[in-house]
Amino acid sequence: MEFQQQQYQYFKEEETMDAYSIFTYGVRSPLTRDYYLRRLKSFFNYMELLTERNITERCNYFAEKGKENPQ
Repeated sequence: MEFQQQQYQYFKEEETMDAYSIFTYGVRSPLTRDYYLRRLKSFFNYMELLTERNITERCNYFAEKGKENPQ
């Protein structure tokens, strides 16, 4: 019973977190996180996705659009 409550609490926290926060929270090593963020930024630049915005806004926008149209 206690495990289910902890798992439910985890999912509630995840729902309130944005896509960028979930992405960065999932990578423990700061060096790896920086590398992944640089690669993600390069990917967004290649796609020309909101080039004038910061990486947080770009990541959240990309996740939102992915939910709207998984294809």
